[in-house]
Amino acid sequence: MSKLTFSINLDNAIFADDASSELARIFQDLANFAKETTLNDKDFPLLKPLKDLNGNKIGYLKITK
Repeated sequence: MSKLTFSINLDNAIFADDASSELARIFQDLANFAKETTLNDKDFPLLKPLKDLNGNKIGYLKITK
């Protein structure tokens, strides 16, 4: 069984006023990543860093087998 985990640190300044628009942008980035990526057994584990609009690392997406 494979497992998908993602984590986002909301303590970043970009989330201070209204986190919803930045979260929507990150989720759209993940949706695009999913559409453009082919996952096979040889691709695991997969780790994708998540970055805010300013390029700061704020989390990760991880898929393990």
